[in-house]
Amino acid sequence: MFEKFGEFNSVEELNAAAEGFLKEGDIKSLYALAEENGIDKEDAEDYVNGDTKVFATLAMAAFGRLSVQEKEISKEKNVMERMIKKQILEMVKSICTEHDMATAVMKKGKNVDVIFQTMKKGAEKHKSGNCGVSCGTDRDLCEIIKAYYLGSEKKLNERIEQLYK
Repeated sequence: MFEKFGEFNSVEELNAAAEGFLKEGDIKSLYALAEENGIDKEDAEDYVNGDTKVFATLAMAAFGRLSVQEKEISKEKNVMERMIKKQILEMVKSICTEHDMATAVMKKGKNVDVIFQTMKKGAEKHKSGNCGVSCGTDRDLCEIIKAYYLGSEKKLNERIEQLYK
């Protein structure tokens, strides 16, 4: 992920890069930037043609970031882990319509895999039987996701620990 241009920390950084490419006339790089960041080619074309003033809105950038992560998840060889990560990703998408969440999704280093790995460690720590990962209810998973994106990894760990009390 993000091999060519690196991972941006905000939609503003992404838009600044796109603006630079457009000003330089480097349309090829602008399209490559769109592809690497999960922005539809048609949206990039609208920007190039002057139909839109910004390369990406916050929502476009956040959902683009999640689509890039989804492609990585699809490569996961372990079917069970892939299914769980996709479920977490779908929940992130459902709450990513909130401005604060979309902004948080764009933060450098934020990734669904961190949530999965932390949940997995929590389940292993409290293992009883054959449980691989536990997220509780949908509400619990939503709170876990928000603890990670809007809080910190410490908050994420605390929220997962609450599942086992």
